Amino acid sequence: MFYHHMFSQHPNLPPSPSVVAGGAHGYRLLGVIARRTARNDDAIVHFQNALRLDCTMWSAYEQLYQLGMRGIRQSLVYCLVSDW
Repeated sequence: MFYHHMFSQHPNLPPSPSVVAGGAHGYRLLGVIARRTARNDDAIVHFQNALRLDCTMWSAYEQLYQLGMRGIRQSLVYCLVSDW
């Protein structure tokens, strides 16, 4: 991916969540694009990055669930409890 090679310090490290324009929404959009182009592993990473920036982004949870990530419920509960 272009932004990965342009901004990463090391080619094997994922990009920082602050690199993508639009923050969490940008990562969610990248996840949707990756999923629609059958790059499910990339989509999972993008949706997880979106949730790191905004843990209340329900659409990212839905996409991860549809991709087979069933353990996401605990991270949502942690996110909601930690904000109290």
